[in-house]
Amino acid sequence: MGDTCEIEIVCAGNVVTHFLEEDEFFKDESLQVRLCKNALNGLKPKYEQKNIQIVSAGIGEIIKRKAEGWIEYTID
Repeated sequence: MGDTCEIEIVCAGNVVTHFLEEDEFFKDESLQVRLCKNALNGLKPKYEQKNIQIVSAGIGEIIKRKAEGWIEYTID
């Protein structure tokens, strides 16, 4: 129908450990990923992708996006 959407993934807690190894799925630069610096706790992903950013606090990023009108979908 011609609709488009923009998807951004914000990761906090222990889920950020999935980014310590290279993963082909997250290499798609059309997918924007934000990782919580607090959850990384000094760890750094082994690879740098233009589409992956480290933010100071994952929950803060989620609150900011919701205030901008983004829809939150949480997966536990």
